[in-house]
This record gives sequence, C-alpha cells and structure tokens, in this order.
Amino acid sequence: MTYAEHAPRELGKLFIGQQQLQRMPNEILKLAQALFALILLAVWVTERQRTELLWFALYLTVEAVISTTSVLLTSPDSLPWSWHLRNTALVPLRAALFVEFAMVSLDQYRWP
Repeated sequence: MTYAEHAPRELGKLFIGQQQLQRMPNEILKLAQALFALILLAVWVTERQRTELLWFALYLTVEAVISTTSVLLTSPDSLPWSWHLRNTALVPLRAALFVEFAMVSLDQYRWP
C-alpha cells in the first residue's frame, strides 16, 4: 500500500473497534475501582475525621474517569484536542489528589 486511497475503507473503523475491545478489561477494573470509591465515600460519611478515605476515594474516582474517557475518546467522532483537554485537566488533578492522600495518610503515622 503506497497511498491512503489503496487502503480498505473499513480498516479505520475496524482498528478503532479493536482498540475499544482491548481497553474493555481495563474498563471493567476501573468500574470496580469506582464502586470501591463509593464504598470509601460511604465509610467517610460515617467517620468524618478519617480524611484519608475521602482523598483516596476522590483519587479512585478521577482514575476511573480518566480510563472511561480513554475508551470514549477512541472513536471516529472524537476531536484531537479532546485528549489534550482531558490530560490537561485530569492528570494534574489525579496527581494532586494522590499527593494529598499520601500527606494525610503519612501524617497519621508520624513518629512521636
């Protein structure tokens, strides 16, 4: 194949379908992660002094959203800047939530 017009017409849609199928096991894992985040939020509501539960639940939620958007943005209708917008907004938020979770968790186990 030398030129794009020599490529089969349905090859792009087939490739996108394969990419979505390859990401589905990860999506199932992220769904379980989101359910675990809901459980952690429910526990945090009963024990408000344990803020590490809140930060970890928020981190897991953002992680699940990032994974879900990677599957949703794998389509012929997605725009190139959609990935950049997702990465610009969610990846720093994920890092900040994890750092906050680590700081709160490590502060509880401080040496006397």
